Amino acid sequence: MLTKWAAKNKATLKDLVSNKDVIAQLERDSGFKAEIGEFTFNDIVKALKAPSQDPRTEFKSFEYRKDISKITDLKIGEWYPGIVTNITQFGAFVDIGIKENGLLHVSQISDTFVENAMTALKVGQEVKVQVLEVDLDRKRISLTAKKGASASFTPSAPASKAPAKRWWILKLKTMHFLD
Repeated sequence: MLTKWAAKNKATLKDLVSNKDVIAQLERDSGFKAEIGEFTFNDIVKALKAPSQDPRTEFKSFEYRKDISKITDLKIGEWYPGIVTNITQFGAFVDIGIKENGLLHVSQISDTFVENAMTALKVGQEVKVQVLEVDLDRKRISLTAKKGASASFTPSAPASKAPAKRWWILKLKTMHFLD
């Protein structure tokens, strides 16, 4: 659209970026404004008047721990920096720099009671989490962000595979009610 406008008005795209008279001519063109819509038109004019400004939010870099690259590198009780990638009613998933995201259960988000994970966390938020449990068979990681969490927390292994599916949920519920 802008290329057509420039050709119609005997201007180049370079003129649109650098020539204030051409930008002013574009700004006065009510027909072009009606053709592309007011919001788009205003965005174009604003961008042409300040071409060096980037409308995107500032990118903030994040660095994961360099000593881990796979789930087997994780150590129970260790703290890892991470980024919240998804939030659900039961907690949040945190990327700690490996293929698998860890689960930060709602009862493990804070030392204080958190009813809804969405009120305490935001997607993209940087967090520091501690590994509570690693289930290599199912590739699941249980995390906590509680400052008062015991660094030596080591869950006892369930007697069989069947209770294993419910064991960590019962443990988290128990811990939740003790808060």
